[in-house]
Amino acid sequence: MLLKKRPQALLFDLDGTLADTILQLAKAAKSTACALGLKEPSLDETRGYVGNGVQMLLKRAIAGHFEVKDGEVSDELLTKARALFNDFYTKGLHDNYTVYPHVEETLRWCKDNGIKIAVVTNKPAMFSEPLLKIMGLYDLFDMVLGGEILDKKKPDPTPLLFVLDKLGINKEQACMVGDSANDIIPANSVNIPAVFFTFGYCRGNIEDMSQPDYKFDNWMQFLNMLKELPV
Repeated sequence: MLLKKRPQALLFDLDGTLADTILQLAKAAKSTACALGLKEPSLDETRGYVGNGVQMLLKRAIAGHFEVKDGEVSDELLTKARALFNDFYTKGLHDNYTVYPHVEETLRWCKDNGIKIAVVTNKPAMFSEPLLKIMGLYDLFDMVLGGEILDKKKPDPTPLLFVLDKLGINKEQACMVGDSANDIIPANSVNIPAVFFTFGYCRGNIEDMSQPDYKFDNWMQFLNMLKELPV
């Protein structure tokens, strides 16, 4: 569903959308596997495992593949892995990330033009909020919804609708912006216009999994589109 006029709210994913954080995620996952005596995932493997929250990232890293079956990773091992990962990742939040070009410019333009902006990420709040503060972006957002706050996470549409309700914005007046099917699918399912960034961590061909309304290769293209929409 294409935007007919400038949206009143924009919902953004974090990892692979606002910033490239794959190296800090990979370092924490590698350190966790090493501490447990398991095979350490490579950078590319970690890139393929992200998107469904830390618990699933760790399950995939422990199992060594993407499609993890129920019971394949024991609860005891997963609990140990999560405690280690929490420690390693928290200590590494200040390093190994890059905010994409024109992100802050775009967010400030949105604020200046009355568009409410929020983060809707599967990254746990214990990481997403301090990371956004370290990046200097946190105070720009009207709301930040991290993973594990609600019972459901993307690709379920519940987080998107929850944030829009808190912002007081109808879904027809909003837009979801992300880098993977986990962002586009929930928007599609409730008829929220969806923007797909090609430079993130999406696995495979996005059209095989979902249908974004817009595709951009960089943030400036997205900002130009917003400026051109009628008010």
